[in-house]
Amino acid sequence: MRFGLVDHAYLCFHSAEPPRDVEWTAFIDDITEKGDEFEEMLVFSFGGAPTVVQQRQVASLWQGRRRGPRIALVTPSAVARAASAALNWLLRQPIKTFTPTELGTCLTYLELTLSQREEMTSKLREWCRELGIPFTPPG
Repeated sequence: MRFGLVDHAYLCFHSAEPPRDVEWTAFIDDITEKGDEFEEMLVFSFGGAPTVVQQRQVASLWQGRRRGPRIALVTPSAVARAASAALNWLLRQPIKTFTPTELGTCLTYLELTLSQREEMTSKLREWCRELGIPFTPPG
């Protein structure tokens, strides 16, 4: 799992494995600390989806805020999409899902600037390389 601010938007990246608790705790701590610095969040997953307990933690975080970010999930995984649908029951603003081939449409949905799109795509490529995932995001 990788995550962080990328040009005033937030990017979260999952491999095919579910997040380990230590990773998830670090992620929750990071978005708690930086939550006022972004209004858009892109979650890119190769199938790794949060556990039910992890879903409740993030839902609780967003429910405690007046307004959560616009969130988009890009994944080829039906399991990750189902986890997203379950999480939507707990969120004020639902997560919109896309397939990897719809990354451009996803970035448009998030209303990212050209600079943000380029930075997000560059970071996705970097994280895929770091984790040895044979995927190159379109764009």
